[in-house]
Amino acid sequence: MSIPLSVTCPECGKVGRASPEIAGRLGICPGCKKPTRIPMPSVTQVIETTAAPRFVSGTSFRLDPELRNQLMALAVVICVLAIFGRDWLHPQPSTANQQVAVRSNRSGGIPVPTIEESSAASRDGRATGEKLPLHGDQMGSDVSPVAALDSRLPPVQPLVRRRPMPFDSPQAVGVRAAAFLPDNVHAMTVHATDKGNLLRNWVIDTGAAVGQPVALPSGRDFHLRFSPNGARLAVTVLPNEHGIMLLNAKTGVTLRTKATKNLPFLSAPAWSGDGMLIYGSPLGTVETWDILTDANKLSLSQGQPVTAVAVSDAGYLLSGDTTGEIRLWSLAENGRYAASYQKLKGPIRVLETRRAGDDVLVLAAAGEQGKNWECHVFDLATQQTLHSIPLVGEITAFASTSDWRRIATGHRHGQVTVWDTLSGDELQTSQAHTGEVTTLVISADNSCVMSGCYQVRNDVTVRLRPLPAPLVRAQDSVFTETQRHDNTEVESFIAEEQP
Repeated sequence: MSIPLSVTCPECGKVGRASPEIAGRLGICPGCKKPTRIPMPSVTQVIETTAAPRFVSGTSFRLDPELRNQLMALAVVICVLAIFGRDWLHPQPSTANQQVAVRSNRSGGIPVPTIEESSAASRDGRATGEKLPLHGDQMGSDVSPVAALDSRLPPVQPLVRRRPMPFDSPQAVGVRAAAFLPDNVHAMTVHATDKGNLLRNWVIDTGAAVGQPVALPSGRDFHLRFSPNGARLAVTVLPNEHGIMLLNAKTGVTLRTKATKNLPFLSAPAWSGDGMLIYGSPLGTVETWDILTDANKLSLSQGQPVTAVAVSDAGYLLSGDTTGEIRLWSLAENGRYAASYQKLKGPIRVLETRRAGDDVLVLAAAGEQGKNWECHVFDLATQQTLHSIPLVGEITAFASTSDWRRIATGHRHGQVTVWDTLSGDELQTSQAHTGEVTTLVISADNSCVMSGCYQVRNDVTVRLRPLPAPLVRAQDSVFTETQRHDNTEVESFIAEEQP
């Protein structure tokens, strides 16, 4: 049985009735004789039309059982969408025993394309395979992965012959950390002595000390990171009793300190420009620190202890944790969670990014301390692995060249091994120290690798060794021989024919 619909003419206001079968069609008003669209029946009218009321006690009624079940199912679906719909549309990483909110909006920043919701990765850590809108044209399918990666990396640079001198600090008992300055002339080291840890500045080619050593707080593991312009030095210490120290790179004077006493350790910090430091914490968060205003711009929840962070010039932040997962965040969108990379087999130890034309590549090294590691090169847009190589040995330190064509690893028994990134072949292994290698860095011109040891008391010298060439060498390479005396730079270029 159908109930007629009540229709009001919008022109003359006359009220009439129409059959439900012609709902949505045009009808003629009996008053003004003008066409009027018959409205669709409301929910109440549908129920009245389809449900046969059964009167009980003369006052109440109940719906047909089939319709009642359908309405209950619809109500359940609406409730589930209301509760969980936001998480499905905007996936967020899980928090670890606390809820971390965005503390304030990031002002300025590098503009990047908006990431579509369909490109976000699934919550279980597996990438969807969809591209972020910053990826260029792909290579042809007939090109091997190694050849495709080789075309996207910088060309092989000419070898540089240097005469690096060892850095030997009297009265030292070990080397805790080392780093090359961006000027490619000086290096800084942290030597442990009986009176505490000392930060020293050296000339690479002569081994001459520059200025007076600067006292650093007590600690076991240090991370040194220079700002892109080389004016400031960020230092983190484990155990974390002094937070992050910001020093003047030339004088060693402490400019500012970020107190983080509630955190047992911090990851190596990463610079975003010259004014923003980003670091990970064991509480499963990624923190950003504006060194000019001393404000904490963002606090992002990873859910697991964060062991490595990196910043891409495309406006994205990457963070890796102890489970081997790498997550991608958009700084231009106030740290919005963008994607998740496939999990690696071990804690993430190193994260680096570089631009290759229109693409952005990510280098990640993962593994347990003192065991075999693995190194992967990802595409930032698709989160897919482009190339991977196993790093064999009891690895305790890692470094890569600026062109990513070589990788250096330090080992528990003092060896330093240099690998070819594309082929995975071992280029050179040298016995640099008598104990565990605690620090390993490569100069900006890829001419030498610097290593240090702490476990053996009589091995307190920072060693520098020439870096071998990759297997694929440029034609007509030019060897550059560089000599420096104190702070005076003298260069002589010697052209040699390659064998």
